[in-house]
Amino acid sequence: MTFTQINYFIQVARCLNFTEAAARLYVTQPTLSRQITAIETELNMQLFIREHKSLRLTPAGTVLLEEFTGLMESYENGIKRAREASYGMIGHLNIGVIDGLNISHFLPDFIQHLENTYPNIQIHLARFSFSQLIQQLYDCKLDGIITYDFDVRSRPGIKFLSLRQLNPVIIIPNRHPLASAQKITLKDMANESLVIVNPADCGSGVALVTNACEEYGGFYPKFHFVDTMEDALLWVEAGMECALLNDGMNMIHSDAMKVHPLTELPPMKEVLAWNPDNHNFALPILLEYVNHLLHV
Repeated sequence: MTFTQINYFIQVARCLNFTEAAARLYVTQPTLSRQITAIETELNMQLFIREHKSLRLTPAGTVLLEEFTGLMESYENGIKRAREASYGMIGHLNIGVIDGLNISHFLPDFIQHLENTYPNIQIHLARFSFSQLIQQLYDCKLDGIITYDFDVRSRPGIKFLSLRQLNPVIIIPNRHPLASAQKITLKDMANESLVIVNPADCGSGVALVTNACEEYGGFYPKFHFVDTMEDALLWVEAGMECALLNDGMNMIHSDAMKVHPLTELPPMKEVLAWNPDNHNFALPILLEYVNHLLHV
């Protein structure tokens, strides 16, 4: 059955008159009658009761009228939205950001670019934990995520572009005995508890810090696990714990803590990651913008 036949059925069911329906459809009455008969034959059910001077729907015809009306409305709306999207008229772009990360170097300019070039594409921003970002990226609920390379590098089916380099730092509460030190190395943290997001949320992050402490500091770290990066920063700001983070975090500029670069550790990358199975037409706009930034 074709959409044309479905439309023929709907018009006859609404008019309950072949002559009137044929006039609305700009077809001949015999053509319309043949199409309705073909539909009934294909479905193996009677849709109309034909009497001498009247036409009425069977119970099956009444059900199909309701169902086919909704189907045609959905079809027409889909075509309309696709046509508008093909001209860049309307759309949405959902971007997730790992909690605690400062994105003022990138997103404000991109949002301004989007408003100037594609004013009818709405952008939605939200912060999430590591595991939430990944899950929503796989589910295509997020079109792109801004996170760290170590958490996406080995994940299947995810691609990413590097946005900037981030340098490891140790952050220490002001009241901590090491706060007044001129320089701190990882070896200085051997007896300290490091607050970090739990392995269930970001096992790759825990492994990264563990390996760094063992390779560059010669010790296995003592961890204080929390649920989010914001929680980790809260523990440092409250004067309770130290943390190994990076210089792209929002909270490292707090007056409640000291920040010490860890030059012995290699830098990490802030990345934009996406799922190639996501077919949102607005996603290539984001990727094109990032690629342009990387090549200027």
